[in-house]
Amino acid sequence: RDGHSKTMVAPLTTVLLRHIPSKFGDDEVAQFVHDHGLDEQDISSITLPTDPQSKKNKGYAFIDCVSEEAALKAHSILRGHRHAGTLSKKITQTEWANCPGSPQKHQSSTLR
Repeated sequence: RDGHSKTMVAPLTTVLLRHIPSKFGDDEVAQFVHDHGLDEQDISSITLPTDPQSKKNKGYAFIDCVSEEAALKAHSILRGHRHAGTLSKKITQTEWANCPGSPQKHQSSTLR
């Protein structure tokens, strides 16, 4: 033994997409993801947390990908975009999420 323990690292498959316009719903986020080159072969689900009182999204979504390769693609191609057709000046950012959104707390949709 070399004195070092080996730990298994789970593949990164969930991307946190930030700076989503608050008026976007599930369909608009799914369309944004699709318009930038991702589809049901890449994405298993999209979780869009919403505020229970205002019913608006919280400005971010969890993109659950089918593989680490698809997640790397999503992480790369979904960042740095403005939302065409809106007044929003927000520019999307992506981060690695430690875990996907909890279905008990967040509204979830699958990519159409």
